This record gives sequence, C-alpha cells and structure tokens, in this order.
Amino acid sequence: MCAEKARGFLSGAGQSNVGRAQIEELADDIKALAIDYPVKPVEDLIPELARTQIEIFDYLRGKQPPLVSIDLHLLAGVASGLLAKASHDLRNPREAMTHARTAAECASLAGHPGLQAWAEGMRSMIEYWTNQYSQAARSARRGIELTPGNRGSSAIWLASSEARALAAQGRITEAKAAIEAADRIREVSFPDTLDEIGGLFSFSPARGLYYAADALARGRKDCATETEEFASRALAAYSSASPENRSFGDEAGSRCDLAIARIHLGNIEGAAEAIQPVLELPRPMRIHGIVASVEEVEKTLSTIPHQGRAGKSLSDEIVEFRRCPLSIENPFTDAKVL
Repeated sequence: MCAEKARGFLSGAGQSNVGRAQIEELADDIKALAIDYPVKPVEDLIPELARTQIEIFDYLRGKQPPLVSIDLHLLAGVASGLLAKASHDLRNPREAMTHARTAAECASLAGHPGLQAWAEGMRSMIEYWTNQYSQAARSARRGIELTPGNRGSSAIWLASSEARALAAQGRITEAKAAIEAADRIREVSFPDTLDEIGGLFSFSPARGLYYAADALARGRKDCATETEEFASRALAAYSSASPENRSFGDEAGSRCDLAIARIHLGNIEGAAEAIQPVLELPRPMRIHGIVASVEEVEKTLSTIPHQGRAGKSLSDEIVEFRRCPLSIENPFTDAKVL
C-alpha cells in the first residue's frame, strides 16, 4: 500500500500549471512596470498592473513544484506592492493597505525578508500621507528590524521614511539622526534583488535627498535653510538623471519642499518659481502625494501675514490646481488577496 502511494505521488510530482518561460515573461512584465511607475501616469499602468496580479494569483491556485511556487509568490508580492502604490496614488488608503499586506504575506511565503521589509516601507508611506505619523514611524522601524543585515537600497528608504514620520511628529532631532543613519547605510549598501528590479523598488540618492528635504520641511523656519539645500540638491540630481531614473512625484515633492523653505525665508517670488512646474502638471499626474504636498505649501503660505501681490497670486494658482486633482474610477475596490 505504501509503495502504491509512493507511485501515485511520483506520477504527479514535478507537474506544473506554469512553465519556466511563463515565469520569465511575468518577471519581465513586473520589471517593466516597476521601472515605468515613477515616470508614467498611474492610469496608463493600471490595466497591465491588474492583469499581471490576477494572472499570477490564478497560477498560484493551481499546482506547481515548491520552487516554482516560491518564484510566483515573489512575483505576486512585487505586483501587490505596485498595486499598493497605485491605490495610494488614487487616494484609496484602505485598498492600498490591503495590497501592502498582501505583498508582505507573499514575501513571507516566498521566504524573502527584503520584500517583507519593503512592504513595511509601503505601509509607512500610506500611513504618512494619511497623517498617521506615529504608525508610519512604527511601520518603518518594523521594516528596519525585519532585516538587520539588509544593505539594499530599501534599507535606506526605511530609515528615510522613519525620519520623515518622526519629523511630522515634531521630533526633529530624532529625524535628523534617522537621516544620518540613512546616509551611513548608503555608504555600505550594495544592490539586492529588489534593486535589480529597479524603478519603484530602488531608492536612488536623488530620492534620498527628497525625503530628507520632506522631513526637514516639517521643522519650518528653524530648518528652512537646510530644507532649501536638500530640496535643491534633489532637483539637481533628478535633472541630471536618465529619463528612466526620474520620478515626477518625487520631483514635485522636492519642488514643494523648496517652496516651503523659501516662504519661511521670506522669498515668496522664489517659492512661486519653485512650485510653478508642479502647478502645471497635467491632471493624470496629480497623484495623492503631489496634491498633499501642494496643500502643505498652501498651509505655509497662509501663515505669512503680509504676502503681497506675489503671495496672493500664488495662493490663487494653488486653489485652481486643487480644483482638478487626479480622479479616475478605482479598479481595486475588490482587492484580490491570497
């Protein structure tokens, strides 16, 4: 009887509903989407993002050898991470968090602590932009603790995310320490499997400068000079980057931080010049983070008692910008979860 059971097992062992070529095609699709994400409007990417996630989940519901399942779970985690960012950009934090949790679960099933940590970074981002700053700091810290030996660029992202969340709570000294920690990690970092995917899964030096500026902007006038320096350096780094290494969202955020710094320094004309390209972005590129950053500029401007003509003009332009945010039908309401 035992021998018959063994023969029955052997007859099905190695069978798979997905071949190596299909896995490689899916990996290529995922990499292309990750690279395209920071530089293209989210509505252009949604159909392919949704199709890819569904296809991977459909394969996982079938039968494949364990090593193939590991590959599929890793791809599912990356796809879900991209969908978390897409839902966040569409101002749907609940759906975004569902996809982030799915990314973390898939990463766990794939045995990939680096992606698990990255998923915590995505959770921190979602929480930060919904004003849940203490939760955002905790999520970033969990990601850091998940992979103490991780020296890929996602470790830099987690430290930078923690800095931004701490600064939003008014803990500027701790935020500066976290920025310094991110710099130390970068000095010893080397590319990991997520960096090899690239795009949204790689944390470039330019992006690090933007996060530092975003954190220090919370220090208002006391940190205005430092904020202006980091934001200017971020924009200079992005302007010299290759097209595929740019990020319209992070560049817009850097411009908003530069505008905030200049308002605190009494240079409203310079602030208007800094933010003008953001206010001219077409509607499909007005994602949640950009609109929220513009609102921070508006709040800062409102604290200035004598704005003059330049301040009034800038305020009117911001009001007009906010009237036309990105608004498309959200396809992620019924999020697929393993």
